[in-house]
Amino acid sequence: MDKLIKSKRIEGEKSSHFVKLLRYSSGELYVQLEQTIFGQPDKHTVKINPAQLIDIIETLSIYAEELSFLMDNFNRDIIKKEEQQKIISTFLKGITIKDLSLQFRYKEDAIRDLLIKNNVEIIEGINMSAPKWKFRKKR
Repeated sequence: MDKLIKSKRIEGEKSSHFVKLLRYSSGELYVQLEQTIFGQPDKHTVKINPAQLIDIIETLSIYAEELSFLMDNFNRDIIKKEEQQKIISTFLKGITIKDLSLQFRYKEDAIRDLLIKNNVEIIEGINMSAPKWKFRKKR
C-alpha cells in the first residue's frame, strides 16, 4: 500500500487535478498526477519518477512562457525573464506597483510576487512629497 505524504488539489473550469507525493512500501518516493474531467466517471492517472521530475518541471515552465504569448497581455501571471529585471530596477527607482502594472501590462499581484521572490522590500502607503505648511504666517 502506498502512503500519502502530501497532496494538492487544483480546480479548473472543466476539470480538476490532484497532485500527490506518495511513498512506495519499499520507501521510494514518487509523484502522482490525477485528472478528473467533470461529467466523466473515469480518472486519468500518471505516476512520475522523481529522477525525471526536474526535467518535466523545466519543460512545463518553458511551455508556460510560450503559452503566455497567446494569452491576453494584461491577464498574464507569468512575467517574461527579459522583463523581470526591468520591472525590479524600475520599482527601485520609485515607481509604484500600480504604475508598473499599467506600464508592463501585468497584474499587480504578479509584480508583487516577483518583487517578493527577488527579496525586494515593498513599502507602500508612504507619501514621498514634501510636507505642506498647516498654518499661515501671522502679519
